[in-house]
Amino acid sequence: MYTYKHSLGLCFYYENQTTDRTLDETLKITATGVEIMNSDLNEDNQVNILLGPGENKLIELSAKKNNWSVQSSVFYKIESNS
Repeated sequence: MYTYKHSLGLCFYYENQTTDRTLDETLKITATGVEIMNSDLNEDNQVNILLGPGENKLIELSAKKNNWSVQSSVFYKIESNS
């Protein structure tokens, strides 16, 4: 997982570079002044991420105010596909 801050907000980029493992992760986001784009955010402000080998996912947070903040916490497990 990579985090990129840019002039319009923030991105979380996930890429599974393995050939035999699956990432199962829950990303909890607490944010002020941003809108979470292109992801399935549940009622607990969590995004569930399940990536098999070679898969990727981008979660974008778009700033809606000049002053914005983001906090995140991660719960994950890595499973072998063999």
